[in-house]
Amino acid sequence: MKKIVFGLVLAATVQPASAADAVAQGKHAFETCRGCHSIAGYSNVYPTYHVPKVAGQRSQYIVEALTAYRAGERPHGTMKANANNLSDKTIENIAQYLEQAPHRPSAAPTTDDGKAGEAAAQTCLACHVEGEDGQANVPRLAGQHPSYLVQAMQDYQSGRRKNALMQSMVQNLSEAELNQIAAYFARQEGLGVVQ
Repeated sequence: MKKIVFGLVLAATVQPASAADAVAQGKHAFETCRGCHSIAGYSNVYPTYHVPKVAGQRSQYIVEALTAYRAGERPHGTMKANANNLSDKTIENIAQYLEQAPHRPSAAPTTDDGKAGEAAAQTCLACHVEGEDGQANVPRLAGQHPSYLVQAMQDYQSGRRKNALMQSMVQNLSEAELNQIAAYFARQEGLGVVQ
């Protein structure tokens, strides 16, 4: 009995250290990403949109996004180049760090009050929910830059981003509707810039 109890205590104490090591390694690996993802309001040059806030994002989504960039399945040259040589373990570590990264959850600036997009966003909220009810591989959108959200939805519409469900959800939305949905999510407090 003592051996079993000791083994359980040892396993319980080893696990957090391992998770802490993964986060520390992820923080170290993220250093090359800071040049874009730690500057509040930083924009992509062309097409012009804000670099996404990633602090507080769900780790499984980050893993899937970085893996897609590495495989060339997402259309951003700089991200493909940065993810190209990342191992699966490094990607997992970065994702764990970002989910826990110090940040101030914030809303993104927008000129739209978000009310027009609230009705259109109801369909989105079937998957894109905040809190514990959110699916691990579905990104959090609250507080994300509206210009980034519009660009992502346009990439799904054009097929530059591959996801049959997302493509079907946004395919028939007008530019005005995309902007309204983006404003709705942007005005919520959520994601932040990595500190």
